[in-house]
Amino acid sequence: MEVILKEDVKNLGKAGEIVRVSEGYARNFLFPNNKAAPAKEKNIKRIKEEFIKRKQNIEIEKNKAEELANKINGLEIVIKQRASEDGILYGSVSQTEIIKELRKLGYDFEKSNIILTEHIKKVGIYDIIIKLSGDIETRIKIKVISDNGKK
Repeated sequence: MEVILKEDVKNLGKAGEIVRVSEGYARNFLFPNNKAAPAKEKNIKRIKEEFIKRKQNIEIEKNKAEELANKINGLEIVIKQRASEDGILYGSVSQTEIIKELRKLGYDFEKSNIILTEHIKKVGIYDIIIKLSGDIETRIKIKVISDNGKK
């Protein structure tokens, strides 16, 4: 039986491809999980159109992410934290504080976008990776300074 794949299926094919499978595999796995449809003319046309739209949307998102990455690449954010005289923070700087500072500058990110390569527990400058879309990522600098008793 020939089916057209709606999404990538491991060891079978990529979305939009027409592949030959056993009727049992199609009926019991591919169709119930909405991974494929019978390879009839109307299904082929509809799925190809959906596939083209999805590809265009992915390309638009990728372009937006690249534009944002170029815009914020090398950005430096200053975060004030209470610290000892040795420069060791009372606590640590988390993704939440970084997101808060980025929002003040007009950038909206989720915790999953911020990748800390190390725990920020001392005063200093740190490189942070921001994962935007797919394989697009950029780096910003976090400058942690001491804010002792100035509240």
